[in-house]
Amino acid sequence: MATLRTDYKDDIYQGNRKYIQTKNEDGTVSFSDATQYEQEGDYFGAIQINEINQAVNEAQDKAGNPPMVNGHTVESDVPANAKFTDTVYTHPATHPASMITGLPSSLPANGGNADSIGGHPPSHFVQSSWYGTIDFTSATYPSPYMAVSQNIPGFPDTDWFHVIYIPHTDPSAGYGAQIAIRFHGDSSFYIRTSGGTGWGPWRKMSSDYGTADLTAGVSALASGSLYFVYE
Repeated sequence: MATLRTDYKDDIYQGNRKYIQTKNEDGTVSFSDATQYEQEGDYFGAIQINEINQAVNEAQDKAGNPPMVNGHTVESDVPANAKFTDTVYTHPATHPASMITGLPSSLPANGGNADSIGGHPPSHFVQSSWYGTIDFTSATYPSPYMAVSQNIPGFPDTDWFHVIYIPHTDPSAGYGAQIAIRFHGDSSFYIRTSGGTGWGPWRKMSSDYGTADLTAGVSALASGSLYFVYE
């Protein structure tokens, strides 16, 4: 393939081109260039255009069946059972993520917070105090929970309690319920509900219980306790 020129120059002159008109014997006129050039450009005609077109055609032909690849002459097709003896490839035991194309930059569970699980939002699952702070005083808490805490504002006392919260289907409306089970002492448990967005009073549901022999007219019965007599 011929080497094409890459140093063509344009005409350089000031103002407009100038021509001299000459009358010919046959009645016609001719023009000759009288422009003062600071630089005379190169001629570009059919010969140069043909050279370029020929070079383009040759490049297209060689692109489909190049005579050389990476500086090596292509002499024949590679046989079906040929072995490359100058290249040793060991398959790695693991692959970095950078070798995989098309991976998303972020997943739905990015950072451990999925938008949904099995089509359910996080508010449909029971929350634990081990996974974040819970506002035990809120009667409109958005999700159910099972937790333990002490010194909870509004609770029967400052002792430790197991707390279970059951929200309404629309938690923002309130109408939920709380169950508080004491750690220590009589292991009593309490229930309160919300008639809207505020909690009602606690109701003690149980306390310690046991059995004892009673003697009619002698045994004293403690106030506030419930007794069953059986024989």
